[in-house]
Amino acid sequence: MKFLVNVFSLFISLHATTAAVEYYGRFIGPLKSYHHGVTGDVYAVDARTLHIRDFTYDGEGPAAYFYVGTTKTVNGNGHRLNDERGSANALPPYRKKHITLSLPEGKTLHNIKWFSVWCDEAAVSFADIKIPKNLDFPKPQKISPLAGIHAVSSEQIVVVDAQTLLIPSFSYDGEAPDAKFWAGRGDKPSPQGVRIPDENGKEVPLRKYDHKTIVLTLPRDLTIFDIGHFGVWCEAFTVDFGHIKVPRGLNVPPSLKMLGVSPQSKLNCEVLHDQLAFEVRWALAGDSIVVQLVAKLEDGEYLSFGLSGDDRRNVMIGGDVVVAWVDHETLSGNVVDYFLDSKSQCAGTRGSCPDYRLQDNTASVRLLNAALVNGYSIVTYQRPIKAHDVWDKSILTNTSQAVIWAVGPLNSKQETSYHSLTSKRDILLDFGRTPKWNCPIPESDAALAATNEEVNEEIDVPH
Repeated sequence: MKFLVNVFSLFISLHATTAAVEYYGRFIGPLKSYHHGVTGDVYAVDARTLHIRDFTYDGEGPAAYFYVGTTKTVNGNGHRLNDERGSANALPPYRKKHITLSLPEGKTLHNIKWFSVWCDEAAVSFADIKIPKNLDFPKPQKISPLAGIHAVSSEQIVVVDAQTLLIPSFSYDGEAPDAKFWAGRGDKPSPQGVRIPDENGKEVPLRKYDHKTIVLTLPRDLTIFDIGHFGVWCEAFTVDFGHIKVPRGLNVPPSLKMLGVSPQSKLNCEVLHDQLAFEVRWALAGDSIVVQLVAKLEDGEYLSFGLSGDDRRNVMIGGDVVVAWVDHETLSGNVVDYFLDSKSQCAGTRGSCPDYRLQDNTASVRLLNAALVNGYSIVTYQRPIKAHDVWDKSILTNTSQAVIWAVGPLNSKQETSYHSLTSKRDILLDFGRTPKWNCPIPESDAALAATNEEVNEEIDVPH
C-alpha cells in the first residue's frame, strides 16, 4: 500500500538532477594519505552524514573499508560503514568519485573522533582524518515567520536544507487572483523574482490555507544562498502579500541534489501484523517524533502502538502507548496518550487509562492528521522523544527498544476494551536508525496517491 502523507514530505527529496552551486556542507579537511593512493576532501553534511569529494583509492588493498571511531587514535576497534551504495563488501577502486556516507545507527559527529579507510587484514589505516571536537556541522535553521495582508501568516520558517523550506502553520485567505510563493535577490520582492512551486510542485495561484504546515523545494539550481527574501507575491498585480528577509550564510545541510545523490526516502516503516496490513511509519523531527499508524480496521475499532513496559521485551504492564482510531461516519481522527497500569479496562485511575484520567495536563501526543482510505485507517501524530511526565517513557534514539501494539473495540466511553489482537513476540525497534522502509510498496494505488496531494499536516518544530 502506497500512502506517504505530506507530513513526511519534509524527509523526501523531490529532484535528482545535479545542481550547479558547489556547496557540500562544512569542510573538515583532506584525507591524510598513507597507502594505496587514497585521497579526498571530507565534508560534514549533517550530524550523521559525511560527503567525500574526489575520493580516490587504487583498490589493491586486501580488505579495505570505511571506518569511524570514538577513540583518540585510529584503530580497528571502530565502527565499519557501508559504502555509498549501501554495500558491506570490501572497497573497490575509486577514481575522483564523489560519495556520501551515513554514520552507524546511534552515532553522530558529536561522538565520532576520526574517519579512516582501514584495512582489516593488514590492521593499518590507508588514510584518515580527525573530526574536530565541537564541530559546527550543518543543521536546519529557524528564520522569521511570515506576516502580511490577505491573512498571510506562519510560525517561524525552518530552512531544512539549502533547497528545502518548512513553513509551519501557514495561512492565506485565498482571495487574491494570482498569489504565488516568491523569492529573489535583495531584501524586498519585485517582479524580477522567481516563482517557488507549492507543496505539490505546482506553479499555480495559491488556494486558501488555514494553519497548514507545508514543505517547499526551491526550483532547479536555486538555493537558499541565492535569495535575499521569500514570501507571497501577487504576480498579476505586483503586490507584496508578506515576505521575510533570508539571513546570509546559514549553516544548513546541502540538499541531496547538490550532492549528486538520487532522491531517497528518509522514512522508516515496519509491518506489525500482515493480515491487518498494520504498519508503523516514523521519522525523527528534532526533539519529537512523527508517527503514522496504518491498518485495516472495522468501525469502532482502535489500534494502539507504543513503548513496552520493559525496554528489551514484550511487556504490557507499564507500557506507554497511543490509542488511535478514525470514526467511519464523521471521518474524524483521535489519538489518546495511555499508561498501562494493568491489563484491565480503566476504572478510576487503575487499569489501562488515558493519561488525562491519571493527572491533568499530561497528554503528550498531538494528532496531525487522520484519514480513511479504501478501508484503511491512517492516523498521524507527534510526541516528544523525552518523557513528558511520570506516565510517559522516553524514546531511545541510540539503541533498539521494545514496542507493543494491540487492536480491539472501543467501549461506550470511547476508551479501550480488551484487545482482540496484540503483540505476542518481542519487537525491538531502533527509532534512531538509518532510515529503512521495510513495508510493501505496490506499483500504484490511485486512491491513496490522490490523498497524498490533498492532505497537509501541522508539525510542531522543536525550539
